[in-house]
Amino acid sequence: MTTYIYMLEWHKTSSPAFHRIFVNYLRGSTDVVEVVWDGKSIRDEWKNIDAESAFIFCQKRPPDHHFKKYPHARVTWIPMWNNVMPMNHMQWARLPKHYKIISYSPSITAPARRAGLRVLEVQYVPDVPADGEISWSDGNILYYWNRVGLLKPDVLAKICKELDVKTLYFKPRLDPGVPEDRGYQVSDIPVDIPVVEVPFFDDPAEADQFVRRANIVIAPRPVEGVGLSFLEAMARGCTVLSVKQPTMTDYIEDGVNGIFLETVTDDAAGGTPMTALLVSPDQDWERLRSLNMQQLGNAAHAGMSRSHAIWIGDQERLNDFVFDPINIAMHEGILGELHRLIPEAQTSARFDAFYARKLRNLREQIHPTGVLDRRIVKASDGAKYYVNMGDRMGCDFYYGVMTEVQDLRAFLGAIRPTDVILDIGANIGLYTVASGLALGGKGKVYSFEPDARSLKLLSENIQLNSLSDKVRVFDYCIGSHNGTTSFSLSSEPSLSGMSDTGRARQFGEVTLPIHTVDWVVAENGLTSVDAIKIDVEGHEPEVLEGAMETIAKFQPLIMLELTHKNLPRSKHDEMFLLLARLFKSGYTCRHLSAKQDEFLKLPNAKAIFRGLLNGNYFFIKEGSPKLKKFDAQIVSARLNYFPFKEPPVFRLLERLRNRRNAQQIFRTYALELINTLSKRG
Repeated sequence: MTTYIYMLEWHKTSSPAFHRIFVNYLRGSTDVVEVVWDGKSIRDEWKNIDAESAFIFCQKRPPDHHFKKYPHARVTWIPMWNNVMPMNHMQWARLPKHYKIISYSPSITAPARRAGLRVLEVQYVPDVPADGEISWSDGNILYYWNRVGLLKPDVLAKICKELDVKTLYFKPRLDPGVPEDRGYQVSDIPVDIPVVEVPFFDDPAEADQFVRRANIVIAPRPVEGVGLSFLEAMARGCTVLSVKQPTMTDYIEDGVNGIFLETVTDDAAGGTPMTALLVSPDQDWERLRSLNMQQLGNAAHAGMSRSHAIWIGDQERLNDFVFDPINIAMHEGILGELHRLIPEAQTSARFDAFYARKLRNLREQIHPTGVLDRRIVKASDGAKYYVNMGDRMGCDFYYGVMTEVQDLRAFLGAIRPTDVILDIGANIGLYTVASGLALGGKGKVYSFEPDARSLKLLSENIQLNSLSDKVRVFDYCIGSHNGTTSFSLSSEPSLSGMSDTGRARQFGEVTLPIHTVDWVVAENGLTSVDAIKIDVEGHEPEVLEGAMETIAKFQPLIMLELTHKNLPRSKHDEMFLLLARLFKSGYTCRHLSAKQDEFLKLPNAKAIFRGLLNGNYFFIKEGSPKLKKFDAQIVSARLNYFPFKEPPVFRLLERLRNRRNAQQIFRTYALELINTLSKRG
């Protein structure tokens, strides 16, 4: 087995930080190859990845676009806090799910776990001398390396004065890339105590001899990855002064084992993490004078001594974590089994809501919301669909859950091979593709989907099923007027719409064209419209209003989604009046029963609004051939359009269904699966 460790030239040769916190602790029968990597180039060893290799990236993020193609690869990223500071929720969520994160700070752990990644959180503690190595006999001796210009000369001088510093060790060399105006020399520091300039050494051990003469150390940067210099100073018994930022906050308790200094923002720094802050000249100087530096240093040494044993014990976990492959197939298998148990959960009112909430939480950890992850799923009628696992609807389809399977079958059962169908709010094309496959040579589907992400999958699904000659796709909105409209973009494309439904995170608005159904019919010269499916996230009244001429002329079957989740109460009156017009013009309504074993007849708009608005409602002309065809259908319970995934684990429930205590067995079994998946990392 070969372990490749990628790091910057600086860390491989000049500052072996990752050797101290990670590489030196690797054990086992593995050949370790250290590679200097620029963070961009594609390496030869990545082109034919086997299951025996491990790839560890120190600081620089692995190339996601490459490793997404190798879900079996052992990939570990060790980011530092400054690497992840600029990353937002979406960037975290886009990381491949087989990545493993070694986190040296809770500030890294939290977003990594929210993204559904496997995380090992450890806290590095350097070797601790038994009695410390610090002498206070010559008074307070301070060391400061001006790496990023954290302290201006006058602030450094003020600290020296208030802490009664006897000697200052000062290293003036700036880090590469830090503006030159942040630098200064010994002669620029207005103090009347001895100041010793510390030269720059390529060998860290040579520089360390100067640091070890000090008993007070100022952490040189506002942002630290692990902060070896200040941690090693604490281990020796130094008092460390730092700013209140990760990872210093993971180790220092202000006034107990160290000191936090107040900061100000440097507006001229351009907002870069390393130069955005300066130590403020306005400190609580009286408090600083009152603190006993030696007591703080002793407390730092004692705390490090206690923590070091934990760090040593973590080495076994660290090795197991790096070399243990993530079994994505098992995780998805358990998730598939949990989806298969949804019908069982729904039979228990008290358990249903809990189960749905837990399932969604686990699903979004493995398939983060808003992250495009295309999979192909095959339906029972032979149709194939690309689905997006970052959208709850696509994820449900993939795992075999489709709540409106009876509605889809009823819709397909009522159409004829020669029908012209309008699919308004087509999403990825479930009804478009299924209808297209059911139509003959003269039948046509006109499909409308304004969300660009869903539109792309819709177009791909049409091509995937060889339906380009039967389906026409339009990228504009359908409503009550012709012109433009604002369109809210949701993190889950299936929940985007002309207004925010509040069911998913919104991340923006776009202005899109909008047209009425009546305009579409005239513009395309349609001589018949036989069926209209409308699912537009709460804007169904507007679509109906713009389709009244078409409905009066062609009397199509109308499948209309009405749910309390999407249709605001402010639109109930408008929808009631529109439905009343349909009934008055000779339409009747059918709606699937709560038990999903029959379609109920609803004679008027009042009957619809008396119950919960909870699904699809079919409006069909009374006495029409379509109504006879619709009512002649037999509703079969528990049909599946998308087959459930057959997971490789957990078949217990099938053998226990007929026992008297099946409900309790189900709950125990379901909770076991939930707990197993919750603890997967």
